[in-house]
Amino acid sequence: MKILNYKLNAIMAKARAMYGQRLTGEDYDSLVACTSLAELVTCLKAKAPYAAAFESVSATQSEAGYIEFIIRKRAYNRFVSLYRYEMTLGEGFSDYFIVKEEVKQILSCIKSILLNNTEKYVINMPSFYEKSLHFDVKSLMGVRTLEQLSRLLEGTPYKKLTDKGIADGYSYTEFESDLISYFNEFEYDLVNKNCKGKEKKQMMALLAETADMKFADKLYRLKKYFPANKALLSVIAPSHLTAFSHKEIKALINAENEKQVLEILSGTLYRGYVREIEKNVHIEQAINQVRYRKIKSLLRFSTDPNVVMFCFMLLTENETDNLIHITEGIKYGINQEEIRALLIGVGD
Repeated sequence: MKILNYKLNAIMAKARAMYGQRLTGEDYDSLVACTSLAELVTCLKAKAPYAAAFESVSATQSEAGYIEFIIRKRAYNRFVSLYRYEMTLGEGFSDYFIVKEEVKQILSCIKSILLNNTEKYVINMPSFYEKSLHFDVKSLMGVRTLEQLSRLLEGTPYKKLTDKGIADGYSYTEFESDLISYFNEFEYDLVNKNCKGKEKKQMMALLAETADMKFADKLYRLKKYFPANKALLSVIAPSHLTAFSHKEIKALINAENEKQVLEILSGTLYRGYVREIEKNVHIEQAINQVRYRKIKSLLRFSTDPNVVMFCFMLLTENETDNLIHITEGIKYGINQEEIRALLIGVGD
């Protein structure tokens, strides 16, 4: 028992130490101030957390896609490093990355098909994921119809979902809802298999909160910008992975407008989100800010290794997203204040 406790403490300490190797507020200031992608590469090479990843990258390799590739690869390598540190803990969570990437690629392909824009569909993922996926991701570039996509997904859980969408004439939102629900169920099963007791309770609460806030975000947007599109409301509602009661979900769906959505949320477990949403222009940013603080607190104070590792993963993904926002902002000439508005947890 003492040996096991030592291992548990060691892996939590490692995750927290790795989280400590993150960008500071000053780092973000200098990165956002870059006026070109070449300057961004040079700046990243000078930042301790990213120096090794960008060591062999020259300013002439300052294409946005390649910068994103290096950033994502670094995050992936950090995840692998942590999981290999103690393979008896959390080894099943490596599948999280695979299924998440599969859902992302399938949804991107579906969107390009429905928009009749398949000629411009480009696989945007690190090559190191490819060998682990359950289908030939490069073949997606040749897919022109939903029927072709269905054939490509033969032998995977996604074929049944795709076939149902084809038969029922799904919109993109409906495809997205089904695939996100599948991913949520996968996460639920993953936690059931790998966690017990208090750890399981914390993980389930974390996953339910993620699903519920995605629902709240989409519902708020629909009520505000597309109030006439009532058919989509029931489609986006969370299923079994939720902390909302059936009564609360029904009330949220039947809300007259986005203000009433916030009033109903104020009477739920998520009342803490409402204050942030009311003072923020972008609801997604407000939700992400609150979740960031909660996840950071869990990483620091949880005594359960899988919870700490999962929070480390989410916080690393957040920093990765921040850097990609900066990269794209510089690429498209967006001003610094607009870029800053997209960043979560800067300087914490």
